[in-house]
Amino acid sequence: MIPESAAQKGSRHESSIWARSKKDFLYRRDAAAIKKRETPFSELSEEELAQLAVYDRYPWEYTTFPVGADVILIKDDRLAEALNALPPDNRDIFLMYWFLGMADHEIAEHLHMVRRTVNARRQSAYRLLKELMGGEADDEICK
Repeated sequence: MIPESAAQKGSRHESSIWARSKKDFLYRRDAAAIKKRETPFSELSEEELAQLAVYDRYPWEYTTFPVGADVILIKDDRLAEALNALPPDNRDIFLMYWFLGMADHEIAEHLHMVRRTVNARRQSAYRLLKELMGGEADDEICK
């Protein structure tokens, strides 16, 4: 092993100091740039905080309605009770139309029915649901 001269040790030491100061400079520069883009939570408005909010959903908060391979979750208890009061065939058609966004002809193909029968049962279910909810079915379904 060849011993290092004092000059070599000094230059290596100086280069390590320079490297550390460069890293420190880059860190401070990046931190300043990030600080310009970031806003503390305490400075956000209520609307901005609401956009960032994430709410947990728990199964016991919902009434479930299995429809084919899908499961529809209803949070409103009044709507869930009214849906439970519908005849099962009509309820499935209603749920497919309103919550799965299926057209009458798609529902008819899925359930192996005539489209007109699907339409009649859907309208019947809607009238009964509206009656059970005291005329407030539109407001609850559209939530």
